[in-house]
Amino acid sequence: MRYSLFLVVFLAMTTHSFARQWDAPDPVAVLIQLADKLSNVQRVSYHYERILSYSSEKYYAAMSGKVWLDFASGDTVLGCRYQVDNDALTDIYNGAEKFTLDKTRKTMRVKSHPVFTDFAAASFFYNSILTLKRAMPNLLQDKNIDKNVKDTVFQHKEYYLVTCWMHKQVIDYLGALKPITQERKTGYKILISKKTGWARRITEINNVNDDYTQTDFTDIEDKPTQPDQNSWYYSTYAPVYKLAADRPLIPLALNTMAPAWQLPVWGTKDSLSLSQLKGHPVMLEFWIRNCGYCLAAVPEINTFSKTYKDLQIVGVNVNDRPADITAFCEVTHPAYPIVHQGQEVAAQYGIDLFPTVVLLDAQGKVIYTGAFNEQRIGALLRSPSPENK
Repeated sequence: MRYSLFLVVFLAMTTHSFARQWDAPDPVAVLIQLADKLSNVQRVSYHYERILSYSSEKYYAAMSGKVWLDFASGDTVLGCRYQVDNDALTDIYNGAEKFTLDKTRKTMRVKSHPVFTDFAAASFFYNSILTLKRAMPNLLQDKNIDKNVKDTVFQHKEYYLVTCWMHKQVIDYLGALKPITQERKTGYKILISKKTGWARRITEINNVNDDYTQTDFTDIEDKPTQPDQNSWYYSTYAPVYKLAADRPLIPLALNTMAPAWQLPVWGTKDSLSLSQLKGHPVMLEFWIRNCGYCLAAVPEINTFSKTYKDLQIVGVNVNDRPADITAFCEVTHPAYPIVHQGQEVAAQYGIDLFPTVVLLDAQGKVIYTGAFNEQRIGALLRSPSPENK
């Protein structure tokens, strides 16, 4: 009798355990459902609220806005038309022009026939619905990305919480998986509604510190009212917004003499001029504080400087506040001098993307402008100058 009772209890417990395992959600299956949702949507609008909390850098920011995406347009550059509106700006891409309305200055910048890279710095798409749509194929196909899922309740509603961990990779603004140099794992927690199938929140974390970004999506409509047809054209806004008078920045041509400058050195009462560095090859690294790639570049440049000891490296901060420069330097520990108030110098050198390095030979001529590329810059430094051939 005791044996029979034990057997019944054991079988019941085992059956319940198997049932729980069988009913447990599968992360890939949940992501496939989300991918199907995103791939089939024609138009969607939503409100977003984003928090950037980087305690390691003593930085916190919050922003919000409204997004309208049209995937039915057949656009071949970005895959959609869009309108984004927040307190600072309105940004619109109609398939032929991309234009930004600065609400404070009442100015308008227009880019005709933009290419894909013209959208790469669109920070309002950071961890967005568009990012998720573009990233989903890679998230599903990359077997090196660890995926797990659990059931959860948020604001009295049922959700799946899918977490994707990737090693030395991050998802960029437009959904590509981008390698990083730091030895770290980045995790993306995606909160997915069981009722609607839409992502409700994306939280980006890492295994090194407590830094995180969190984007919430609310008021999601997959059959939204379309914006007024005239709102897609920059001429509609001409009575209120004037075209910005700034000329497009053009990087200095190779073999031209770099413009002279003199800027204050951060953390000292001294100043540094380009003329003081003459006779040595010089690498100027232009950076801004709110830039993940700028943060990642510093340890690489520190290591690079140990190999090329004759190279004079100077970090040029463009326009950040003193507190932000301090926070950046406390985190990254650059092994080279930092000068600041460099906005005018950046304009003279044609720099508007960050980080950008400009390499000068010992005579002060430009021999490279672009991203920090250890192999390419190293090869240029090892090559004999024309004067020595």
